[in-house]
Amino acid sequence: MSSGKDKAELFALLFRRVGDSLLATPALRAIKKKFPEQRLNVIIEPQVRRIFELNPVINEILVTEKSPSPFQLAGQLKRGGRPALTLDFLSDPRTALACLLAGAHTRVGFKTSLRSLVYTHRVPLQDEKRPVYSALHKLGLAFAAGAADESLETDFFLKDSDAEFANAWKQRTHIHEATRIIAVFPFSRRDYKRWPPDRYISLCKKLQAVPDFFPVLISGPGEADYCSMIAAAASLDERHSIIFDDLGKMAAFLRLSSLYIGNDGGPKHLAVAVGTPTITIFLNDPPEYWTPPGSLLHTAISTDSALGISVEAVLNEIHRMIERCG
Repeated sequence: MSSGKDKAELFALLFRRVGDSLLATPALRAIKKKFPEQRLNVIIEPQVRRIFELNPVINEILVTEKSPSPFQLAGQLKRGGRPALTLDFLSDPRTALACLLAGAHTRVGFKTSLRSLVYTHRVPLQDEKRPVYSALHKLGLAFAAGAADESLETDFFLKDSDAEFANAWKQRTHIHEATRIIAVFPFSRRDYKRWPPDRYISLCKKLQAVPDFFPVLISGPGEADYCSMIAAAASLDERHSIIFDDLGKMAAFLRLSSLYIGNDGGPKHLAVAVGTPTITIFLNDPPEYWTPPGSLLHTAISTDSALGISVEAVLNEIHRMIERCG
């Protein structure tokens, strides 16, 4: 794949979102299995660094500033020589040009437009009529580079301090072992993907009224005000709301939980990665893109209209999932 004068290194770029980063981990495993002797490096924006930490298939995490130029990216790609392979998971104009400027021997990306001609191997975009799980679609990049079949399980590796945080929270909250913690994520960066807040308020009230259910609203720093509003309206005390400043702590809490319920987003994909069952509410977005196929642990409630999903329908699905998972 490369000459003796070039570095036999593999690069995956550019990771910006939590969900997309997690959904790329099967492809990273597959490409490392194909080329086990070569270094696999990922180029990321700082907000997703924690996704890749402790992952044994990754040799180096290269952090770039947000929205880097193609020249900055190319500089990282060709440190000390031409890279052997680039997997362009973003495949936007900047990353496509960076792969070309770096002179990678094998350049794999998604077939987005004429700019995709810079790739030596092109993977078709999702077929809107027959959408597939995003992890499977991203695996197409590794397959194009010669990798073999790989499972769709996503990876996130916890630190000891993450588990300690979750256990300490449980002890402080004095939750009985038989209590089922239900993580609720009502936020979304995109307004059109949000199930209305009044529905979440009603759902939280109903969950709190169920014996042995303990709903907890989860959020990150930029989502705290929205979630705090819902918590206050649902009369949830501080034990029922957590603002996370670290993805590892959130992942550990989700692993502690019996169920994730909420909008599609990074926390949902964290829950999937740590093995927590999920129920995701999809509005105006095909659930096939973001739901593990054929899994009894992960289900979707979908509609083209927010008004089409009732609180009762979601609550019924929660009871079915709890019964199914034991």
